[in-house]
Amino acid sequence: MTAAQPKLTLTQRKRLDILAAARAEFLEAGFRDTSMDRVAERARVSKRTVYNHFPSKDDLFKAITHQCLDEFRQAISVAYDPARTLEDQLREIAEREVEQVTNPDYVAMLRVFLAEVGSFQGLFGEVLEETGSGRDPIEDWVRAAADDGRLQVASTDLAALQFTSLLKGALLWPVVAGYGEPASKQQQEAVIAGAVAMFLGFYAV
Repeated sequence: MTAAQPKLTLTQRKRLDILAAARAEFLEAGFRDTSMDRVAERARVSKRTVYNHFPSKDDLFKAITHQCLDEFRQAISVAYDPARTLEDQLREIAEREVEQVTNPDYVAMLRVFLAEVGSFQGLFGEVLEETGSGRDPIEDWVRAAADDGRLQVASTDLAALQFTSLLKGALLWPVVAGYGEPASKQQQEAVIAGAVAMFLGFYAV
């Protein structure tokens, strides 16, 4: 039996409505062409309410960055299990990662972020620090497997980056850049299998 989710207050519900409306607006119009008026209209709240929660559009953008990062981390998080094979666990991690990075909404929002990267120098570093010391779930898994003596890893953050790069390099960045088509399920499986095999071939004890 799971514990009941705490009931949201009216203020909390309005905040979530504003964030959802802003995400939809940013996806449709981009950051620069999104207005707080349109966000308020879409969220069905007053403009004053929007500003009470988020003093500026920059603050709203930062809050959405927080939200997207939290959602992504939760979606790909797999706790290390000493009773399971490394291959099975890595495959599950890879499948979760691929499910996220091939989602059209994820790709679209990433394009919005990248379009504004010059205007928000340091934003992503700040968000990483504010949402849990910047560690990602894959790095945590690699560290746990190494501590258990099943991986020989000199740098856990580099190893995690190498693994995700094998996936994103083939399945995400070509699509984001607009020079590649979304991969089929068969192509995704081939990329996942290759990434798992290469990672374990180098790091497994």
